[in-house]
Amino acid sequence: MAADACSPRWRPRLWHAAAVLAAFFVGVSGNVFAKDADVPKEIARHLSEDEFWWLIEITREQSHGSQERQLLALRKALRDRTPDEIEAFQWHFMRLRYKACTWDLWGVVYVINGGCGDDSFLDFRYWLISRGKTIYESCLKDPQRLAEVPNVKNCFFEEFGYAADRVYESKFGKPLTIDVPATGSEEPSGVPFKDDPEELKKRFPKAWKRFGE
Repeated sequence: MAADACSPRWRPRLWHAAAVLAAFFVGVSGNVFAKDADVPKEIARHLSEDEFWWLIEITREQSHGSQERQLLALRKALRDRTPDEIEAFQWHFMRLRYKACTWDLWGVVYVINGGCGDDSFLDFRYWLISRGKTIYESCLKDPQRLAEVPNVKNCFFEEFGYAADRVYESKFGKPLTIDVPATGSEEPSGVPFKDDPEELKKRFPKAWKRFGE
């Protein structure tokens, strides 16, 4: 896949608590809290998209900026859920992971971190979901806003993507298996970028100005 970091130069990473960031980002993204009509009724019946984001925001609030604490908080919250609810949580998670698979987002992360391979881009999308709905939706609408997110240099969170799987198997003694969302794909949407400093600078000027070399 194009845009992998091969050369040493480019090798690579509460609704109320988000109020300040929300005010900043909503001006760009519009109604980022609008419901998505793509969620099947059987999924929403067990866990709506609003409930999913509420869990993310609560665990983010409890983390006080620590990925480890947020991961522990999410695992604890999921342990209190039924099998159907955990499966629905993971369905939402996978769908959001697929939606964030775009060349523009990948390109911005590539600039910010001086490179970003396939696995790192997946870990980035887990991190992006962990930041909450406001930041997630805003960065999908305008990927260069990612450069303005606090602590963006630490934008990889591999274990967060496996929280539901770990809890489910530990609690029920079998692997978590769900139907992949119909729109799911790990093939990035949009136009691929090239590993070329001049092109990256031109295509992602805001990110390049702050993080480019």
